[in-house]
Amino acid sequence: MNVRIQINKILLLSLVISFLLFVAHNLKGSEPIKVLFIGNSITLYHDLPQMFMEMANSNGKDVFTMNGAIGGTILDQHLLNEGTITKIFQYKWDYVILQLTGGVFGINDSEYSILKLDSLIHQNSRCTQTVLFIPWSLANNYTSSILTQALKYGNELNAMLIPAGPCWKEITNLRPNVQLYLDQIHPTITGTYIAACAVYSSIFKECSTEIEYYSTIEKTDALFYQETSSSIVLNGLDTYNLRCKAQFDCVINKLDVSFNKVTSNAKSYEWTFGDGESSDKNYPTHSYSDTGSYTIQLLVESNTCERTIDSLSKTIHIGELDKNQRIKIYQNALESVLNIEFNKAIYEVHISLYNLNSQKIISTIFTNTNFATLDLKTLANGIYILNIENKYDPNYSITKKIIKLQ
Repeated sequence: MNVRIQINKILLLSLVISFLLFVAHNLKGSEPIKVLFIGNSITLYHDLPQMFMEMANSNGKDVFTMNGAIGGTILDQHLLNEGTITKIFQYKWDYVILQLTGGVFGINDSEYSILKLDSLIHQNSRCTQTVLFIPWSLANNYTSSILTQALKYGNELNAMLIPAGPCWKEITNLRPNVQLYLDQIHPTITGTYIAACAVYSSIFKECSTEIEYYSTIEKTDALFYQETSSSIVLNGLDTYNLRCKAQFDCVINKLDVSFNKVTSNAKSYEWTFGDGESSDKNYPTHSYSDTGSYTIQLLVESNTCERTIDSLSKTIHIGELDKNQRIKIYQNALESVLNIEFNKAIYEVHISLYNLNSQKIISTIFTNTNFATLDLKTLANGIYILNIENKYDPNYSITKKIIKLQ
């Protein structure tokens, strides 16, 4: 009961401080980086959002945080909590950090709840970056499935990941006697400080070793935690979806195209749609005047001090295509190789080759590819029947004669 009362007092104090700081930011006319934390007592203990904000502010970063954590609550319960939903829609957040909870067999939060919260976050503002906080394992019960599941969710959502758990693991490997656990799951103030360092380096993509903020940690120890945490984060920018990568999917409806799963942590966007039109919006829509094939290119610039640019091009097809446009078949006579090219990646395709006596000569399966080859070297010259079967989409199934030239 005393622990519950203490947590409630911490949460109330954190909310009051956050509100006063936000008012102060508005009075001085600045627009702070707004970060909402949603989690449980892992976030509440030693007030991780407040510690991160003090760390950032001490280094000249204008940051406002709100603590939306509730003790004993996983994300499934947050999804049903009116207070949590209210906080999501309270401001146009720059980042909403969803703290995952680790258990004996992996992450306790359901994939459904994570996806639904992400949907609500972007319903409030499409520009908000969803961030997944990777937790540590239970004390003396390390499981790699926590990291595996977190990476899977991050890739599915195009979400940044904060590797707090991996930072803990590395530090305990280097200093086995360090006390990070207060009990089976909750952090000591040292554990929270390490998590704050991971949050800082993940959000700002920079090392935290220049920060002269140590909370109640001895300076020499704090510098070690800063350096180690920064190393885990900055050496894993690709692993944890922290680097600005150009990516997008599109939905085609007749002549109209809309875009989703667009790079969300970019400073600027430059689109070209292959018909002479362009856009600088992060989530544009576009209408084509005619059917045909168009190459869309997205150029993004990172939102960090270290300016990086990345681009991605995709060819889309507006209107109906016949099978000869969907599937191109051509032979390399010199190498006796038959090339089969699809206009998009195919989940699973069965390709067989028969002689004129209906005997199956070659049979193979290709998955997740838009290109396949058949080696014809051992076959005699002559006519064969090629059968391409896609059980999931008959538009990508075809039977036709081919001639082996040599």
